[in-house]
Amino acid sequence: MASIFRLMIRKLKGKEVAQDQFDATMDQEPDATLEHDFNRLWSLSSRYKQSNPFDVDVEFNLQRFKSKIAETETPVRPIRSNPMAKWLVAAIAIGLALGIWFFARPNQALEWQTIASSSTDIRQVTLPDGSIVRLNRNSTLSFPMHFNQLKKRLIRLDGEAFFAVTHRPDQPFEIETKWSKVRVLGTRFNLRALSSENFTEVEVEEGLVALTDKATGNSIQLPKNSKGQHQKDGGLSKIETKTMLSQIWSSGKIFCDATPLSQVKAVLERHSNLHIRFLDPKYGEVRITGNLYLNRAENSFSAVVLTAGLRLEKDQTGVLLVK
Repeated sequence: MASIFRLMIRKLKGKEVAQDQFDATMDQEPDATLEHDFNRLWSLSSRYKQSNPFDVDVEFNLQRFKSKIAETETPVRPIRSNPMAKWLVAAIAIGLALGIWFFARPNQALEWQTIASSSTDIRQVTLPDGSIVRLNRNSTLSFPMHFNQLKKRLIRLDGEAFFAVTHRPDQPFEIETKWSKVRVLGTRFNLRALSSENFTEVEVEEGLVALTDKATGNSIQLPKNSKGQHQKDGGLSKIETKTMLSQIWSSGKIFCDATPLSQVKAVLERHSNLHIRFLDPKYGEVRITGNLYLNRAENSFSAVVLTAGLRLEKDQTGVLLVK
């Protein structure tokens, strides 16, 4: 290649170069395309010389150009590859990617497991963290498949259930219902949250529970022996109580201690086949003390009504009338 350039330089400087000398030099080059390009350049060089009669010192400029290139060249050092380092970097990258994906994915992307009870059976469920749930009749409980790996232990409930939650300070236990959220660390409480009703109700046997309105974020704290209720419209209320009426569906008993008849009516209609009506609304304010048993609900209710000085009759449709 260098010999061809020298011939071209001589030609451009106006010196004679025989055609057979150029042909012999080109025969030594393997690239036919290069030969074609130089033949074309050779032809053009004659015309360039005729139209540009001034003398150009091509040799001097070429040497100057080569010197500039040599000054700017940086020696290339070979880099040794380390196979172990490549594997280590790849493993770290994959681990980070998996970790980010697992913790950043939204809750709706989680896979949920659902457990439902029938209209006749009460089910007891042990969650992956060891928490115990007694699921009342016609109730549905859902929790994520990776329950223990999440920052929060998430539960969804439609119905009624009693929870005995395993204490984990770094992993709160949160239950979501249609209208509310219930958040605990470790406690025993009953939660009633039927999608057909316009309220959520919590009765705390042990520990501390937060009952929160999902829409506004407003919340109340419920300590031991207290009951809280959240209405669909956002209202939150709390009362102290010694009577855990919600526990009757698992024990079969209602323990009444100066309990209003209106509350007893609501519990009996929820957990038995009784239908009760007060002929005078003020009868619902009458308080009673004693025990009622679900397996003989009508007889038990008749006894406490008589004790309160009221009477009980049954109409043609089977409804119990308090008067």
